[in-house]
Amino acid sequence: MQNPWVHDDEEVSTKGSQIHESRANVLAALVWTTLLILFAAIVLLAGDQLTMPSPDRALSMLLRVFGVVLIVLFALPVLFKLLRISRLLTALVVVGSLGLGGRLLLMNGYLFSEEYRLLTELAGSELQEPMEFFEALSLLV
Repeated sequence: MQNPWVHDDEEVSTKGSQIHESRANVLAALVWTTLLILFAAIVLLAGDQLTMPSPDRALSMLLRVFGVVLIVLFALPVLFKLLRISRLLTALVVVGSLGLGGRLLLMNGYLFSEEYRLLTELAGSELQEPMEFFEALSLLV
């Protein structure tokens, strides 16, 4: 079916689409080059410190990443479209996100406090006063 808004006697300029395609190709080349450089840097700098997970663990990690990619590609655009339509849904998503974040902080709060204690021990006497100030400030907040 032809587009009724495009007439056969009008010439359609493809120059704009060619510029867009060339910019997209340059951006894609830049992204792939950056990824290859990062991969090479990790391999070279890590040396023999890299460990390979077991096949079961590697497969579960790949499936988890594949699931996240599918959610990002398909569910997030639909969610963003719905969020543009409904303010109530936007408010529910924001409140739900804050609730999940707060739940994570409450359930893993002891881990954060343990890491904080380890950092203060490692900092030594040089950073003791700023850490005490930060601790007092965190109690006020």
